[in-house]
Amino acid sequence: ESSMSPPFLVLLGNLVPGAVIDGFGAEDIDFQTHATSLFFQFDAFVDPMRQPLSYEWAAGTDRHTHDVVGWQPTRSGIVFHRLHDIELPAGKLIFVHVRASSGSRFANVSSDGVRVVANMPVLYGVGIRHSAR
Repeated sequence: ESSMSPPFLVLLGNLVPGAVIDGFGAEDIDFQTHATSLFFQFDAFVDPMRQPLSYEWAAGTDRHTHDVVGWQPTRSGIVFHRLHDIELPAGKLIFVHVRASSGSRFANVSSDGVRVVANMPVLYGVGIRHSAR
């Protein structure tokens, strides 16, 4: 009878992405009028191995492409980018993508998108009612 030791598994901690928020306020925005600027912020990713992380960002017209802005180095926090020689396409959703890496480990996350419009949308027929209770 042969005695073999069982194989062992080495687990490398996966990077855990933070959220990406379109805009620079506390709330995510869905629309913007600036066609040559892009504001976004993201939480730092969590690395269970506590290694230094490198961050990059890109922007695209869907959650999987970077056809508007190619990958650029960045840091975590609130990020403002004035786009040179490029204008965001009007009426299309623009998704910001952030990726972090540490050695051969990496993780990606994308925003829910922001739409470039000429004028901010106005909601009609919405009122505020005060109750006298």
